[in-house]
Order: sequence, then structure tokens, then C-alpha cells
Amino acid sequence: MFRKLIMSTALIAVLAVTALVAAPVRPTLVHAASGSIAVTPGTQPVAPGSTFTVTLTQNADVATTGAQATISFDPSLIQVQGIQAGPAYAAATLLLGEVPGEETGQSGQPQTPEEAVASANQSGVILNAATFLTPGSGTVPAGENVFLVLTMATVAAAGTSPISLSGTEMIDEQFGEVPVAATNGEVVIGGAGAPPPGTPAGGATAPAGATTPGAGATAPATGATAAAGTTAIATVLGTSKSPSLKSATFAISPATQKVAKEATFTFTVTQQVDGAATSAQAAVSFKKDIMEIVKLQPGTGWKADSKALDAAIAAANGNGELSVTLTADKDKPPATSGESTILTVTMKGRAGKEGKSAIKLVSTDITGTDGNSAPVTAKDGEVIVGSAGGGSSMLLIIIGVAAAIVILGGGGAFAMKRRGS
Repeated sequence: MFRKLIMSTALIAVLAVTALVAAPVRPTLVHAASGSIAVTPGTQPVAPGSTFTVTLTQNADVATTGAQATISFDPSLIQVQGIQAGPAYAAATLLLGEVPGEETGQSGQPQTPEEAVASANQSGVILNAATFLTPGSGTVPAGENVFLVLTMATVAAAGTSPISLSGTEMIDEQFGEVPVAATNGEVVIGGAGAPPPGTPAGGATAPAGATTPGAGATAPATGATAAAGTTAIATVLGTSKSPSLKSATFAISPATQKVAKEATFTFTVTQQVDGAATSAQAAVSFKKDIMEIVKLQPGTGWKADSKALDAAIAAANGNGELSVTLTADKDKPPATSGESTILTVTMKGRAGKEGKSAIKLVSTDITGTDGNSAPVTAKDGEVIVGSAGGGSSMLLIIIGVAAAIVILGGGGAFAMKRRGS
């Protein structure tokens, strides 16, 4: 499928010409190498009203020519202003979005940076951000290197947004896939150590060439304006003025995500409430034959016994239903308005498996400070593992192009064929 998709894109002209005049491609598929992509720093305090950068750092034990990640965040708290390849990939092509399947009837063009920024600020997902060094344009040396830099801005007065990675990939010099472990991060608005308002976090400035509103980008005015009025207000539990909950919404975020086969990815269970809570419970079902849970992390203001979480993971991987009960931290309680994270779930596709799985909230409960449960509206999600979704990640498409290029004859006579055609 990947090779069919790439033949319909405008990328083929650039990639094929560059590859044909360079060294012959050897499309080895898997190497005994390993790598990682991490959000750095893991926790970043920023001031309300500030602009800051989020860095994705790769570490591989071999030289690489490409990397990719899908990045999820809370668009009610932070918004993207620019997406730029890191210094290590300064000469690389930056690709964003996905190439649809032939059944969609679309041309298969990837997103422009402006389109990716506008879409991400609505959905909270930067899909398939990939960098690729065409043959002959160099490689990224083994070790630690900056893969991607995001310029972001706060649109809320307080709150914690996860920066979650899924669909992480790298390719080596021979276009072989390098297994990648992902490490997530978070941005804490108004957290201890945050710089004064109006100062970019860590003194950072927008990367040169980044896509920013007012500089040719399609500014996500609608999403930013809507999110700007969303403020997480911490209320100390147990005081006489703490309101009881009237209603709540639990949701799986992102609602839909596509990940590579055997990839590690995350989703969050978020809450939208109108008052303070003392406890929350959720049962989430999934297809255990396709994916398994590897880690659970309570959101800001929520806590749970680590042994209970380990037991919940073991049970869920056996029966396909995760059941978790969380209690509010009295010293640092959860948000009482707006959308916030209750639980972050890290999962991994099972070896050799692919398909589509609903991520369904089969039961939910949240209790207010008066001891009464509030009615909860549940919004489910889904995860598509592998090729089942009819769309393709950028790096897998690139590998397909590399494998499809065949050098025929001598004297500079070249031709390009599609394997299996």
C-alpha cells in the first residue's frame, strides 16, 4: 500500500530525482539498532501569556537519515505557532500529516506547515511530523541530536498539558527501520520556576524559519480564541465554599489516532467539570489482542497507589478492560473548571498485530466535595494500529520510495519502477 500511495504524491519527483543521482539504495528493512525520541525537558514550567519552545531529542546508536513522531497536547491550554526541523536535520525535508488511501479520492498531498499548525490547534495533534535527508544530502550522527522544535504559546492562566508522543520512528542510512522508544513530557503553566509573563520559557525565541501567525501562516484564531477563555482554577478541597459537582464530561483524547505496528503511544482520559471533586473512576475497554498497556500516570491533582495501578495494568492486559480509581490530592487538587487530564495511558501494539480498536469508556464516576456523584457524559475514542486505517506515515512512505527505485543498465540510463506492479 505504501508504494501505491507515494506514486500519487508530488513528493515522488523530488525524492526520486535525488535518489537516482546518488548511490544505489539498499532497502534493508530491519536492523539490530535502537533509538529513542524524548520531549526535553521532561517537565517545563512556563508563565501565562508566554511563548516557549518544546524540543524533541533523538538518541540513536547508528547514523540516521530520518525521524518521525505524532505529538499530542491540550489545545485548551497551549497552541502551536511554528514547527521546525532541529539543527541536526537542517538540510532535511520536513513532512507533515499523512497521505490518504486511494479510496478517499484525494491527491495524496501532505500538509503544509500552515495547514498542520491550524489543524493541530483544533485537534491537539501534530500528525506524522517527519524529517528526511535525501540520499547524498548527509546523515545525522549516532548519539543525541535535536530532531524537532515546536514554538508554542500559552492560552490559559493555569494548567498542565501533556506532550505525548506516538508513532515514533527512525530510519538509518540504508532506509532500515530503527526501533524507537518514546518518552513523553508536560508543560506546566504557572508552575514553580516559570519565567515572568511575556518572556519565552528558558529565554527561547521562535526558531528561524518557523511558521508563526502573521508570517504567512494560517493562524488558528478560532481555536485559540475559544481556548483563551478556558482557565483551570485550583480550589482547596474541604473548604466551605467548595462547590458540589453538577455535571462532568470524560473523554478519550485524541479521539482518533493512527500508530505504526508495534509502536508505543499514549492517550489521555480528560475531564470537563464545573466544580471540585474528591474521587474519580473510569473503566476503559480496548482490544487486548492488538495492544497492551505498559504504564499509567495520574493527571495533575490526582493520585493512586502504585501497586493498585500495577494490578490494574495486569488485569487489563488479561481481560481488555482497564479499571482505575483516583483520589484528589488535597495539597494540589485537580482543576475545577475547563478541561484537564485525569489519567495518561501508555500502550504498545502487540508484536505482529494490527487493526482498529475502540477505546471505550464503559463506566465512569466522579464524586463532588459533598459526597454526591455527578452525572458524567462519556466520549469514546479509537486507535488504528498499522495499515488498517488506509493512511500512511511519512517515513514508511519514504521507505517505500527507496525500495521502489531500481537502477537499470549503464551509461546513466535510469528508470523507476514500482515493486509488485
